[in-house]
Amino acid sequence: MKYKNIFFAIVCSLPTSFSASADLSALFTCKSMPQNPTTIELSDNSLTCAERTILISDFQYLENLKLQKHDPELAKLLEVEKVTSENLMEWLQKRITYIYSAGRGNSGFVSNSSMAVFENPFIPFTDHVAVPKLGIGAQAKFLGIWQAENIGSESYAQAKQNGVAYDFESPEGKTIPVLSPRVGLISVSGLFAPQFYPNPMLLKTEANSIYRLGVLFHEARHSDGSGRHLGFPHNLCPEGHDYAGQSACDDTLNGAYTVGAHVMNELMMNCKDCSEEDLSSLQSSIHNDLQRVNKEIPVSEYAVNETMAACKKVKEAAESSPFEMKFSQKLILDDCPLAIEFQNKIRRAEWVDPAPEFLKLRSPILMMDNSAP
Repeated sequence: MKYKNIFFAIVCSLPTSFSASADLSALFTCKSMPQNPTTIELSDNSLTCAERTILISDFQYLENLKLQKHDPELAKLLEVEKVTSENLMEWLQKRITYIYSAGRGNSGFVSNSSMAVFENPFIPFTDHVAVPKLGIGAQAKFLGIWQAENIGSESYAQAKQNGVAYDFESPEGKTIPVLSPRVGLISVSGLFAPQFYPNPMLLKTEANSIYRLGVLFHEARHSDGSGRHLGFPHNLCPEGHDYAGQSACDDTLNGAYTVGAHVMNELMMNCKDCSEEDLSSLQSSIHNDLQRVNKEIPVSEYAVNETMAACKKVKEAAESSPFEMKFSQKLILDDCPLAIEFQNKIRRAEWVDPAPEFLKLRSPILMMDNSAP
C-alpha cells in the first residue's frame, strides 16, 4: 500500500543532524511517559516516544473536555443518549485496543491451526463500483497516503474470506486472537505527518488533537458491522468525484467518514484555543469527509452479469451433485439475491446496524488416523 514508509524524519520530529546510521533505539526508549488514561495499548516497539506522548496527550484532552455545545447527529451515530467526554472515551476504547506502526518492528498475521466457524458466513458481493474492498483506512487529503488503518477489522474479513482463524503477532511478541472486527488493531503509519494537520508547525495544538481524534474515531467505526457491512469498509468513489476510482468513499449513512466528521465537528464546536485558521482547516476536513458519502450508488452492469452467470453455474452444479456443495459456492449463492437487487443499477445509501459479528467456533483441527483398523 502507498501509505507506508513515509518520511519518518518529519513524522517523528527528528533533529536535523539525525542520520540513518544513528541509534534508532533512542527513539523508542523513554525516560518518562505521561499517564495513559485509556485501556488502549500503545506499541513500545513500533511507536516512538514522541508519537506515544502525542497520542496520550490526545486521550488526556478528550478525557478532560467539557462539552457545552453538541453536534446534532453525533449522539444518534454513537448510539448514546447524550454525548459526553466519558462516553466518547468508552466508545473509542470498545473499538480500539492496540495502536502500532505496521511499517516498523516485526508484526503480522498467522493462520491458526483451528477450525473456524463464523457467526455470519455472508461475504459481500464484489462489485467494482458499489462494494467494499478489504483495504480499510482513513485516506489523507492528498499524496495518496493513508494516515491510519484498522488492520484488525481487515484481517478478520480476510480470515472469514479464507475460512481460517488468524492470530496477530505484535511487535512486542504478543499473540492476539482475531475473533471479531472488534479486535481493535490500528496501524497509524501516517498519522503523525504534520502536513495533514490544521497547524502543521505545532504538533500538540488543540486543533491538531481534534484532527487526530477524528481519524481515530473514523478507524474505530471500522471495528463495527456484520455480514454485508462487516467493518464498514470503504467503497470506490463514483465518476465525477474528486477521488473517483479510489476506495475512499462510503455507501452507508453511518460509516467511518460520517462518524469521523461528526466527532471532529463536536470537538471543534467546543475548541477554546482554535484560531480562525484552525477552525477553517477543521471545517474543510469535515466537509471533505462528508463529501465521501455516496448517496446514490451506480452499480456496474458487468459485475452484475458476472455474478448472475456464476450463480447459474453453481446452481446447475448443485442440482447435479447436491451433496458436494463447497463453502465458496455457497457464498456465491448468498450473493445471488443481492445481484438481482443490483440489476436496478442504482442503490441508495442506508443506515445500517453497527453491531459487530464474531468468530463462532475456534477449535483445534483433529487429524484422522486412517491407518487404524
